Amino acid sequence: MNDDTNDDDIQFYDQKWQKPPPDPYENFLIQFDEWSEISNEYNYKINYHETYFTFVISRGDESRLKVQILLDDDYISTPQSFVFRIQLLPPNPNYNTIHEKRIDFTPFKKADCICFDILQKEINEENGFVVNNQVQFSVRIKPYFEPIHPFPIRQESDPFGNNNYNDNPFLNDNHFCNFSSQSSLDMNSFDFPSRFSSQDSQNSFPKDVIEISKPSPYAGLKNQGATCYMNSLLQALFHLPAFRRLVFEMNHNIDKPDDENIPLNLKILFAQMQLFKQPASTANLTKSFGWTDKNTFMQHDIQEFCRVLLGNLEDKMKESDLDYGIKYIFKGVYRTFTKGIHKKFVKYVENVFYDLSLQVKDCSDIYEAFDKYVEKEILSGKNQYQSEEFGLQDAEMGLEFMEFPRVLYLHLKRFEIDPILNRSIKINSSFQFYNQINLSKYLAKDADPTLSAEYELFGVLVHSGSSLSGHYYAFLRPTVEEQWFEFNDSSVYTVDSKTAIENNFGGENHYNNNDLNKDSNKDINTETNQGEKAKSFNEYSYSEKTYSAYMLIYVKKYEKEKLFKEVENDLISEDIKEKIHQISDVSDSLTFLLYSKETTIIPNSQYGKLIFNFSTEDGQTLRIKKNLTHKELYHEVASLYNEDVNSIELWQFTSDGLLEKLPNNYSSLSQYIKGFCLFVFIDDNSKTNSQNSFGLSSSSAQSSSDISLSNLFLIKRELPIFAFIYCPFTCPPLHYLFSKRVEKNSNIQKYFENEIKIIFQIRFDVEINVYIKTQKLEKIENYSKTFHEFEGNSIFVIEFTKLSTWDKVDFPQNNFQFKQNEKVINFLDNMSLVEYNAKTYYDFSTDFILLKVNSFTQTKKVRIPGLIHFHEFRQFLTTVFQEGNDFIIFKKNSKKPMKCENNDLMCTLVQPFEQEYSIVFINNQYFTDDGQIAFDKIIRMEIEFFYDQFNIQSNEELFDEDLTISNIIKRFQNNFENNSKIRVLQIENGKICKILEDECKIGDVDGSLRIEKIPDDQIDELHFIKIQFSKDINKKSFLMNYENMKISELKSKIMHLMEISPENFVLLKFKYFNDSNKEIHVQNDDVFIDDFDDLFSEVLIEGKYQQSSHKYSDNSLHLYN
Repeated sequence: MNDDTNDDDIQFYDQKWQKPPPDPYENFLIQFDEWSEISNEYNYKINYHETYFTFVISRGDESRLKVQILLDDDYISTPQSFVFRIQLLPPNPNYNTIHEKRIDFTPFKKADCICFDILQKEINEENGFVVNNQVQFSVRIKPYFEPIHPFPIRQESDPFGNNNYNDNPFLNDNHFCNFSSQSSLDMNSFDFPSRFSSQDSQNSFPKDVIEISKPSPYAGLKNQGATCYMNSLLQALFHLPAFRRLVFEMNHNIDKPDDENIPLNLKILFAQMQLFKQPASTANLTKSFGWTDKNTFMQHDIQEFCRVLLGNLEDKMKESDLDYGIKYIFKGVYRTFTKGIHKKFVKYVENVFYDLSLQVKDCSDIYEAFDKYVEKEILSGKNQYQSEEFGLQDAEMGLEFMEFPRVLYLHLKRFEIDPILNRSIKINSSFQFYNQINLSKYLAKDADPTLSAEYELFGVLVHSGSSLSGHYYAFLRPTVEEQWFEFNDSSVYTVDSKTAIENNFGGENHYNNNDLNKDSNKDINTETNQGEKAKSFNEYSYSEKTYSAYMLIYVKKYEKEKLFKEVENDLISEDIKEKIHQISDVSDSLTFLLYSKETTIIPNSQYGKLIFNFSTEDGQTLRIKKNLTHKELYHEVASLYNEDVNSIELWQFTSDGLLEKLPNNYSSLSQYIKGFCLFVFIDDNSKTNSQNSFGLSSSSAQSSSDISLSNLFLIKRELPIFAFIYCPFTCPPLHYLFSKRVEKNSNIQKYFENEIKIIFQIRFDVEINVYIKTQKLEKIENYSKTFHEFEGNSIFVIEFTKLSTWDKVDFPQNNFQFKQNEKVINFLDNMSLVEYNAKTYYDFSTDFILLKVNSFTQTKKVRIPGLIHFHEFRQFLTTVFQEGNDFIIFKKNSKKPMKCENNDLMCTLVQPFEQEYSIVFINNQYFTDDGQIAFDKIIRMEIEFFYDQFNIQSNEELFDEDLTISNIIKRFQNNFENNSKIRVLQIENGKICKILEDECKIGDVDGSLRIEKIPDDQIDELHFIKIQFSKDINKKSFLMNYENMKISELKSKIMHLMEISPENFVLLKFKYFNDSNKEIHVQNDDVFIDDFDDLFSEVLIEGKYQQSSHKYSDNSLHLYN
C-alpha cells in the first residue's frame, strides 16, 4: 500500500477509521513438554489483547485430534468473532495439519472446537510430530468483522429514475475496527486463502481494496447461514450474460403464489444485482425453493446445486420458446464404446452432459485428468465382454466426445470415500489448470470438424476447508476483459489473475520454521527458551493448502463475444421493477417491537434469568418510515395504545435491560439503521382504561390535563426500575416485586429498605444487600449511591443480609405459575440453595451446562452450573440416579475415565460442546489399597454379542486393561449355547479389522469388540473374506469362507444372509479390495475367487434399497417448487 494514498480516496470513512496494517493476524506458539506424560488433556492459556483464550488439547484417544477453544471472559455483552488458524508442527505430507475456523462467541456460547483429520494416537515420533517428547502448535488469531467494501455506494441516480437512492449499508459504525499491530512473522510462511495471498507478503492487506478509487461495479450476495455454495454458483450464472438474458426472458406468470415462484424470484434477484451494487438478499429465492431456515443452514455441494437448479429451470422452460435455452449454453455430448479386439464389432451409447467431473487424485493438471477420463480399459481373461454376436470376447471400452458445450463446467473431484475410515476425505494435492485450453484431441474422429474445442477460463469456484466443513467463494471474469473479481458472499474485490488461478491449484505451502519460532517466542509464558527447543524441528517445512479450485468455468473462445453480450436494463420487465420497489419500501422502514407488560421479564426470572423476553405474543409490531421524526413515532404509539401522547414514555431496551429514553422531539428516525424493542411506559393516572400493567406510580404521576411544565421537568428527573427479591428457601428463589419510576437522586439503599418494609409489613429495621444488573449481577457496596449513578441500568435484586429475617416475614408468592422442565433435571431446582447468595445463584443460572448423562440402566438430561465443584456434581448425580454412592465418568466415545478431583470446577472438566457423558457406578474392586480410584487401570469397552444379523446385543463393560482376549472368551463363554466355539473381533467404524489373538491385551485394542460364535464352515478354515457395508446399509459386517466359491456364488450367499429380495439386491454396488487396501476391478462374476492373481480380502457393499424397518433421513438438496 502506498504511503501517499490520496486522502480524498478515503474521505468517506469517519474519524474512527485507521488504515489497516498489512497482517491482521497475531501469532503464537504453543509447546507441550513431556508429551508422553500427559494423561488426558493439556490446557494452555493465551492473552490476546486482554482477551484470554484457553486451548485444551487431548492426547492418546482413538478419536480425531480436537483443539477446544474457551473464551475466559466472565461475561460477553455482545457477540465476538475471531478467526483461529491452528497448525500442528512440523507439517507432514501424509496429513492435513493446518485448520482454520471462525468462531462466534456469545453470552450462551463461550467455547468451540477445531477438529483435525488426524487421529490423536497418530501424533507420535514415528510421524514426526513428537520431537524430544515435545509437540508444537502454531496458533494465529485475528478478530473477525463482517467484510465490507472499502468504498461506499455513492449517491447516484436510481435506475428507475429516482434520485433518492442513497442507502449505504457499508457505513455502519459496527464495521470499523482496529486490527492488531503487524507481526514480524514472514508472511510467505503461511497459507493465505483468496485475496490474502502469499504474493502480497509485504503488503498482505490487498492493494486493490485500498487503492481503487471507485466502488466495485458488482453486487455481492448475503449469506443466510450456510449458503456460500449457492451464492458462488448464482454469481457465476449471473455473470454469464447469456444465462442472465435467458432468466429475464423466462415466463414467470405461472400458477404459483409469489413465494413459491422460482422464475419470478430468480428474476427479481438478478434484476437487483444488475440495477444496484449493494449486497442482495437471497431469502425470497430460497423461500421459493421451498426451503426453511434449516435448509439454509445445511451445507451442500456446489455441483449438486448446479445440476438441481439447471434441471428445475429447464423443466419450467419446456414447451416454450426457450425450450433449448439451457441446452444451447451447457449441453455437451460424449459416447461410450465397446470394440472387439479380435472380432470386428462395436457398440456405441451416446450421452448428454451439462458438466464433467475430473479426477484430481494422481493427476498433475487438467490435461492429465482428461486423459484419465477417456482412458481405455481392456476386458480380457476372466473379464471378457459378452457380445451379442460372438459371445465372450476380448474388447476395449472407452469414451470419446462428440461435442463440447459452449460453456464447460468442470467439477474437480477433491472428495472421496476412504474405505478404511468409511468417511469422506479431501484431496488437497496440486492440480494445475490454465487460462486457455484446447480439447480437440479428445473429440471423436467422426465428430463435426467445424466445432471448436478451444476455451478460455472465466470462473474458478473455490472450496476452503475440509471434508467436514468449509466455505465456497468464486473468482470470475464478468466480461471478456482480463480483469478478475473475487465474489465472497457480500464482498466483491478486484484481484489479479495469479490470485484467481495459480493461487488455487492446491498443493503445498512452504515456510521457514525459524521465522515462525522466532516470532512466536515472545508470546509463550515458559521459563525455557522455546526457540532453542524448536531447532529440533526441520528448518523448512511445508503443509497442504486447505483451499483450492473445486469447479472451473471455461467458455469457448470463438463464442465468448456472443455469450457475453451486454444485457440491457430494458430487458427487465416493469412488473419486476415494481416488485423491487416494494422490497425497497420495506428496507426504507423501521420495525419496532412494542411492549407494555411486565410479563416480558417475570417468566424469565423464574429460571434465574433477569432478561426481557422478545416474545411477539406480549408485544405489538409498528412499522414506520425512516424519514419521520421521534415526535411522529410518539404519536403513532399513543394512537396504537389509545393513550394521550403526553402520558407515555418510550424507552429503548435490549434483553439485558433498558438503555435510554427516546426523545419526544423533531429529530429524525433516519439515524437508526434498523428498528429495535421499545418499552411503552404509560402514566397510570392518565386514563382509566390504561393498558399498562407495570404500576409505574410515583408521586409525580398526574392526569394528562394537569401536567404542567414543572411536572414535566419532574418526570424527566425520574427513572423506571424493576425490582426482585431473592429467597433461597423457595423454588424458584427469584421473585418479582414491582416496577416504578424513582427519582434519580434517591439513595438506593434507603429507598429499597423503605419499600421492603411496606411490601412485607415489617415493623423492625432490616438489613439488606442490593444488587444491580449490569453486564452481570453486582453488589452495591457503597450505601450512598443514588439511582442517577446507574442510569441506563434498571434491574435490581434485593436479599436479606441475614437468612433468619425470613423467619419473621412471609415468603413471597408468585402470580406466575412456575413450570419445571420435566425432560431436564435442573441442579438449582433439586439442591439446597441456602449457602448461595443472590449473585452466586444468578451466576449459576446464567452460566450453565446442559448434559446428557448415561448410566448402564438410565439416561437423563441434567442442567448444571459450570461454577459448581465436582463433589457437588457427584452429590447431585447420586441423588438423581440413586444407583450407588461412587461412580466414574467418561466422555462420549472415550475408553479411559476422566480424572476428577473434588474441588475441580465443572466448567474446567466439562465443555459446552461435549454434551454427552457416561457414568458407571463402581464397587470396591476398582479402588486401590489406599482408597483411591484406580483410574489408570480401568478401561471401558463396547461389547457386541453377535448371534446373527438379527440377534445382536450391545453392552458397555469395565475391564482391567491388562486383561487378555482369552480371559474375555472365558468370561463370556456362557452367553453362547452348548459351549460353542467363539472368537473376538476388533471393530472400528462399524467394520471388521481383524480376529484378535488370545494373548492380545484388551488395553491394546482400538475400537470395540465383537464376540461371536464361529460358524461350522469356518472352524478349521482360514479362507476368510470380510463383508463390509457402507453407512447407507443397515447391516452388520461379517466374515465368510470363500473356498471353492465363485463371485456369483459369493453374492448369492450374501443376498441370502442379508435376507433381501433380488430386486433390491441388484441396486447394490460391490467393491473389492486386497490386503493393501487397493481396489480390484472385477468385470466377470463367473470366476472362482481363488483364481485371482491379486486375491481380494474385503468386499465393500454400497447403495440404498428399500428396508421396511429402517427410514432414511434424506439430507440431499431439493428444490420443492
